[in-house]
Amino acid sequence: MSTFYLVVQGLDFILGSLIGGSLISDSKNHCQSCQRANLKELDLFEIDEVDYDSIMVDLNKLIVFNNRN
Repeated sequence: MSTFYLVVQGLDFILGSLIGGSLISDSKNHCQSCQRANLKELDLFEIDEVDYDSIMVDLNKLIVFNNRN
């Protein structure tokens, strides 16, 4: 009987964690300034094709240079 209660408690813990976590991390709970800050942060990581190509060329040069040394 104690094994049954242990399994039920484990399932309750998992279910409660999932529901509680989803309620806490729901995007509707963020204030407007936090949402704007998150959007600005995402915009900082956008790289257009020209920048991507120049970054890749520079990285390849550094890799080749480091492999020679």
